[in-house]
Amino acid sequence: MKRRWLVCSVLLLSLALALPASTQTPTHSVLQNGGFEVDTSGWGAWNGTLTRTTTPVNSGSGAAQVTLDGIGVGNATQCIDLSPYLATWPPDGSTKYLTFSGYLHSDGMTEVNLSYDFWGNTDCTGTDYGFDVTSHITAASWQLHTITAAIPAGAQSVRVFFVGLNSMGSGTFYADDLAVYSSTVTAVQTRGMAARSGLWAAGLVGVAAVGIGLGRRKNAA
Repeated sequence: MKRRWLVCSVLLLSLALALPASTQTPTHSVLQNGGFEVDTSGWGAWNGTLTRTTTPVNSGSGAAQVTLDGIGVGNATQCIDLSPYLATWPPDGSTKYLTFSGYLHSDGMTEVNLSYDFWGNTDCTGTDYGFDVTSHITAASWQLHTITAAIPAGAQSVRVFFVGLNSMGSGTFYADDLAVYSSTVTAVQTRGMAARSGLWAAGLVGVAAVGIGLGRRKNAA
């Protein structure tokens, strides 16, 4: 019995050591101040009023709060120079991808979403390569939103937004734990996690088979 468990333990240890370290590499966000722990530095508001709040928060001690202007629009935005990162971000096939994710919280009436817009210059000027938005939410609770886009050839920067709309003219919404990162990093992690799950499943089956085999040998003896 002891020998059987010794063999099982050795197999599981070998399996753990065989896992690629890259599957545990954390995602690197190129967004400044996505958690609003101290202030709203790095962000600007085109419409409405942007402030830091301590309630509600998704995590940590702070979040962004946007109070809509009189026409029912509010947003906060940040321009990110992608040029230092594009050379090192690996392509997924022939295309590089970017993901913008974060948690949004509505007042229950205001429609909230994430949005992005790629630009040809490093300061979000020049050629405009277009934009996209996530679906709207009106939930008065924290909801994770994620939007992924192919980075157009020639794009050097991206402007990201979190936006609120309310036809009644006034409203408030919140954002927290925002991140912008190379989607291929996440894809590699996802594939690594799947591979790791497969290895563990195969390992457990192998351990069970070894245990059964040893048991049969012992009974035969």
